[in-house]
Amino acid sequence: MKCEWVQENILLYVYNELADDARYELEQHVARCADCAAELKASRKFNAVISQFPVEEPPQGAVRLAKAHVRVLTDGPGLWTATGGIDVTDFIYESVEAQPGVTVKDRLRWLRTVQPDFAPGPYDHLVNVYGFDRPTASSAISRASSAICRSWR
Repeated sequence: MKCEWVQENILLYVYNELADDARYELEQHVARCADCAAELKASRKFNAVISQFPVEEPPQGAVRLAKAHVRVLTDGPGLWTATGGIDVTDFIYESVEAQPGVTVKDRLRWLRTVQPDFAPGPYDHLVNVYGFDRPTASSAISRASSAICRSWR
């Protein structure tokens, strides 16, 4: 079993959604591989922290996602309205799993709310994750940055 497969399936393991034979293989690998064991420990810790928050109630205080790297971002409007704001500087996620009905426009609005001073990084990353073509994405980012600049006046 390769580390790449383990790391791709760790969240399924943490959420108890991995088939029994695959669970066994993953457990055997993690017992021998320090890097994958550390990844599993971090995933469990992250899951434990996120699980503390009710979906309908935003986190109290600041949420620091700066320089974090997650495989799947599962979010909704509640997370983005944390009372202390959200730091998304250099936050990396490989894919997005949204609640039904969440659109790209919603995500742009959430980003604008948590990062009122326009910085291209989070917008560029969103473009890459969604797989938009550059002209379409550049247009959306340009409109988002223009709206932010107008709000400063």
